[in-house]
Amino acid sequence: MKTPCYKPSLTERLAALLFPERCVSCRTEGMLLCPRCFRSIRPNIHPVHSNPRGICSITKLYTPCHYHHNPALRKALHHFKYRYYKKVGYYLAPLLYRTLLNDLPPPGTHIVPIPLHKKRKAFRGFNQSHVLATHLSSYIHFPVTPLLKRVKKTTSQATLSRKERRSNLIDAFTLCLDNPPPRTTPLLLIDDVCTTLSTFKSAAETLQNHGYTIILCTALAQA
Repeated sequence: MKTPCYKPSLTERLAALLFPERCVSCRTEGMLLCPRCFRSIRPNIHPVHSNPRGICSITKLYTPCHYHHNPALRKALHHFKYRYYKKVGYYLAPLLYRTLLNDLPPPGTHIVPIPLHKKRKAFRGFNQSHVLATHLSSYIHFPVTPLLKRVKKTTSQATLSRKERRSNLIDAFTLCLDNPPPRTTPLLLIDDVCTTLSTFKSAAETLQNHGYTIILCTALAQA
């Protein structure tokens, strides 16, 4: 797959003249993820898992890449999440699209970003999962539906043990739309990285408790 060709706005083009972009991985001037670093990201051999780890609330899991095996992807995700380079999401979304093409979700699927707590979103300025969902939607033409709300201000999952991650997400989500899609609608949860699947499991169980039965999940990388 070719490196995405981002079309900057006039403001972005003017800013680039004063502050040229550099690849977040190799620091080559020109774009936030250069073609060489994008091509260096190796896909998983088996990126699609049905009923992953016996979690009955999740129908299917898509994991395009392995987090630890891809230095360029790790650096890109670090800049995306912790240095607030929102535009990096544009370059990463094709990795999700390429995987979904091999095993398409059912027709009529809605893309549901994993939400941030309102305080964390205000601090970061954006929800990285929603950014990925928006760019993925432009490829696969499924609507983005922010169906979930995070009602519990959880500790960052990256700092917790496996057991702590599970308890951290108990009652973390609720439905937030007055007119949600029909319960027969397939839903595709999207996040940046999954490790123990605790976040997906908690979100999927919330949806399942409200009558949704076809719940798919996708993350850029599995750690």
